[in-house]
Amino acid sequence: QSMELSRIAAQAAAQTIKQGIKNIERERFYDKFQDKEGQLLKAKVIKVHTDSVILDIEGTTVVLPPESQIPNRPYEVGEEIFVFLKKISKEAWSITLEITQSSPDYVEAILKKIVPEFEEGIVTIGKIGRVAGKRTKILVASTDESIDPVGVFVGHKGDRINTVLSLLDGEKVDFVEDIDDPKELITRLLKPAQVESLEFKDNGKVTARVEESQKSLAIGRGACNIKLASQLSGYQIEVIYDKRRKSDCWLSGFVAFGGIFFEKITSEGMYKALLAKGEMTARYFQIFSSGLETSSAFDLNIWCFFIEKRF
Repeated sequence: QSMELSRIAAQAAAQTIKQGIKNIERERFYDKFQDKEGQLLKAKVIKVHTDSVILDIEGTTVVLPPESQIPNRPYEVGEEIFVFLKKISKEAWSITLEITQSSPDYVEAILKKIVPEFEEGIVTIGKIGRVAGKRTKILVASTDESIDPVGVFVGHKGDRINTVLSLLDGEKVDFVEDIDDPKELITRLLKPAQVESLEFKDNGKVTARVEESQKSLAIGRGACNIKLASQLSGYQIEVIYDKRRKSDCWLSGFVAFGGIFFEKITSEGMYKALLAKGEMTARYFQIFSSGLETSSAFDLNIWCFFIEKRF
């Protein structure tokens, strides 16, 4: 019985020692990362699962969950990447590192590394809107009126933006100067689309009118462009277009050809045909526009004949 008690005591002592070692290691682990919260960490991919990626960060195994990954980005074993340490949590029996590549914070941390003017406070970031894997829009400003904040972030010959794009696996990034005029701000945020007009409503909504060819650009793939523009501007943006605006443009050009031409298309019923058609291609409009350089009735009759064949 005495031997049995000695064996139990030895096991208890061993367990206590092991737990003490684990606690020491846990504290060392916490001390190692607690000052790195909110920073970029260099990591190496050691294993890729269907839904998660296993990383080695300074000798510590950490899981990058699917919601923290850049969507559709291929991760390869052995490659080195950067991750953003959002939070380090210390619980009774464990310490958790919350890392990500998909949050706006990840983009901001990258910019702090490659744009010294940002770290020094010469240029600032107001808001960041991001649809990970697709597009990021960033409102930027300068504390010095003589400095272009967009140019600072883009860099000489685009060297800085190219570095950002490589770390984001080709994700599109737009820098937009943060200005007080909401009309101009929304117009810039909806780029690369060209906005014709904006209508502000009392309920915080804005209607942006664009040409039909610009609608897909204004909305963006998966509606990410309009979503980010709404998020950063604080307005609920709706994009509309009017098919008839094209025909109005063509008719204005036709009238400019002169009275003879206008009488010709009117007398032969072409005016109604143009209205019924509704729109024409840019190619035909260029051909017709070249007629502005001619003045003879012969040339104008040629244009009329062309329209008759067209319709």
